[in-house]
Amino acid sequence: MRRLSAAVVVLIAIQGCATLGPQTSGVDEPIEWRALDLKLDRKDQSSPWVYSFTLELRNTLTRRITFTEMERKLYQPGTGSNVATFKGQWVVPAGLTLRLPMSSSLRCASLAGNCSGTHMPIPLWKITFTGTDDSGQSVRVVIDLRLPADPPSS
Repeated sequence: MRRLSAAVVVLIAIQGCATLGPQTSGVDEPIEWRALDLKLDRKDQSSPWVYSFTLELRNTLTRRITFTEMERKLYQPGTGSNVATFKGQWVVPAGLTLRLPMSSSLRCASLAGNCSGTHMPIPLWKITFTGTDDSGQSVRVVIDLRLPADPPSS
């Protein structure tokens, strides 16, 4: 019985850790989303590192969705968080996609140690879109992104 209990604890721990890895796609009805064109770069040695990507939103409805607000929460381990709200009109036609460029500057919590490039703590993104569809129904979509620390080469 003890071995079985230990095995269950190990299995739960492994599943929990697996969910902490990168998450670059998902679904929050009525939107399927994914992060594309991941890039970690900087202009020169004195510039901050910038993590950029394209957020693709695909509308699974037969009605157009118009988002009028985007709240972006960023959390970078070791340095804190940042929240920004944007007003606008982001239209996702029925059955089609919308691509939005996204980026954030990365900071190091400390000057000690190697804290550059792929050693940089990558931010976690939570993006909430709110708006309506063509029938006037409210639409709210929450996207939780965990980008890989070492994005694949383009």
